Amino acid sequence: MMRGVRGGRRGAPPEINKEELTIWVSPTLIAQWRSAAQESKKKGRPYFYSDRAMLPILQMRLLFVLPYRQTQGLIATLFRRLEIDTKVPSYSQLCRRASRLDLPLPTAPEGKITDLVLEPSGLSVFAKGKWQPMEEGWHHICVGFQAEQPPMAVPAAVQEEPALV
Repeated sequence: MMRGVRGGRRGAPPEINKEELTIWVSPTLIAQWRSAAQESKKKGRPYFYSDRAMLPILQMRLLFVLPYRQTQGLIATLFRRLEIDTKVPSYSQLCRRASRLDLPLPTAPEGKITDLVLEPSGLSVFAKGKWQPMEEGWHHICVGFQAEQPPMAVPAAVQEEPALV
């Protein structure tokens, strides 16, 4: 009897459930990262980051259930790894803009989530083989982790039940 060994014979590594997630960043999102001064018709200083840049970042925060500081760190690390030379919003900017933006959370697709797509229209989630970039220039990174399920809070498509009267 072998004690302390899981997964079979001595010296064999235990079976690990490895998951992969590919994060895609649209080139149009990077191009529209900064807010154009003429976009704003309000008085005062215009926003540095466009709403199109803030939306997928804040949706990613909701998806991974992160505080604002960790969201800032995640996006900064992601951009550094993808070699995207762009300034990232601070946690205080994220907090202030979150109160002004409508943040719909994407619904979960059928099957295991394998792709997160950050584009100007927001964040999208896809199952394996359901999404391919349509144009050249997309930045992507594959993230691996050990877990039973990805550390995300993606709501499934909800069907509303009729109210009982």
